[in-house]
Amino acid sequence: HTGRVRSTNEDDYVVYCPDDAALRARLGELVAVADGMGGATGGGEASRAAVRALTAAFVESVAGEQPEARME
Repeated sequence: HTGRVRSTNEDDYVVYCPDDAALRARLGELVAVADGMGGATGGGEASRAAVRALTAAFVESVAGEQPEARME
């Protein structure tokens, strides 16, 4: 939603849920939202970069560890 002031929505999100049941069991699932800081230069690009980096870190982390440790 663009809100009351902005004409575009610069937020981004990711829903990572592997189709492969074994991979999903090993890695888990990830749902995240990044606020695009509407009105700031590059806000949309920043939110997209944030969810991409978060997803890459999640997928490349050590499966089996607690989610907090994996994201750290």
